[in-house]
Amino acid sequence: MMQKTVYRVVSVLLASMGLFVPSDRASRFAQAQSAQVGSLNSFRDANHRLCSEPQAEDGRMRGLCFLFRKQGDEIVGDYYYPYEGSSLCVSGRVNNNTVTGQAIERLTTSRPAPENLPEDDFTDWRQEGFLKVRYAERLASPERIRYRSLLLDLNGFYQYNAGPVVPPQNCLRQANRSIGPSDSVPDYLQEVGQSPFYELPVYLDQRSILQLEDNLYRYRTIIGVDTRESESDLIVDCDNADQVRIVRVRYYDEAGQVSEVEEIDQVQSVSPEPPDTAKYNANQSICSSSEIGRTLPSEVTYERYYNDRFDYSVLYPDNIVTPQDRPTNLDGRDFRSPDGRITMQVFGANNSLGRTLEERYREALQTENQNVTYQFIEDDFFVISGYQGNDVIYQKTMLVNNVFKTLEIRYDRALQPEFDSVVTDISNSFRPMP
Repeated sequence: MMQKTVYRVVSVLLASMGLFVPSDRASRFAQAQSAQVGSLNSFRDANHRLCSEPQAEDGRMRGLCFLFRKQGDEIVGDYYYPYEGSSLCVSGRVNNNTVTGQAIERLTTSRPAPENLPEDDFTDWRQEGFLKVRYAERLASPERIRYRSLLLDLNGFYQYNAGPVVPPQNCLRQANRSIGPSDSVPDYLQEVGQSPFYELPVYLDQRSILQLEDNLYRYRTIIGVDTRESESDLIVDCDNADQVRIVRVRYYDEAGQVSEVEEIDQVQSVSPEPPDTAKYNANQSICSSSEIGRTLPSEVTYERYYNDRFDYSVLYPDNIVTPQDRPTNLDGRDFRSPDGRITMQVFGANNSLGRTLEERYREALQTENQNVTYQFIEDDFFVISGYQGNDVIYQKTMLVNNVFKTLEIRYDRALQPEFDSVVTDISNSFRPMP
């Protein structure tokens, strides 16, 4: 049951990890993943994802992929096999569709160090031949390989939605820095073991526990409270709690940003003994709890909110959130779930200062402590989405008839597999009234 049931659920989860590109014209942009890219020099400075094969019908990535941040002609990103775990952090410069630079390869159980490292001559990193490397050296703690010269040929690759995962900022991350345990651990973090690598406690984030099917749960463990070291996404089938499916692991840099994502998607047996203690204890805690259940209803219903002052309307899920008190200026409405894990706000404002949509867009991108993973602007609206702390954030702002109309949604990251589609429905419904 574990293999067949979990594989289907994980497929859905992985497909959903690219944040939706919601609403009208923005949704057309998402379809660009089916087109082969032109020159990378013409790409705007932002996060991008390319893959060597077009996206599958079920939304899964195919081939080899490159998730990167572009700034001028400089590029830093992860070059990887989706759902396998093999990856390199690439940094260099781009000329048309060729990247030259260096790379760091993190070694895994599925990708151990090769017997012979490339020296003076370029060698194919893998058999596909897109990436050629040379001048290799071994690094330790953790074990990695550094390639001091590379050529990455991205001709013929396809553009995908960049998704919520942030490219690394610096490939030469100090992976094992000394950090003590937090003096104050939030109540929702349950200690389940010790990391032998970081020598820090491993915590089960109880807010992340999500029921996928009968006896099948997704959850997250974290290492590092004040300064995050890593997060792991896992799935347990409580009919077989001595196994766990490790979906992915995210590693963080000194600035608290995601520096690397390792896609694993493998089932592993666990026991009370190290190094499996934390996963085993997390499984046992989840499967023995009687309070776990789905947070959202199986069928979502909607009501439409109308604002006559600023001439706009939007659907809200009336069996998930409740309208709050009307504001005295009647500019909009707040909506909130009973447990406070989902909030939604819509409001309008006259453009009395004559600001442009571009100015509001740039201002929204500068919000403190937010990790923007998708941004898009058109002639009369923009969309920003990403993360802020443990929340998913989403904003859509329109400028129509010199009036700004804004939709903002915030929800717990653990609800993302269930709630992303609801956000898409809400965004598509947000429109000015004729």
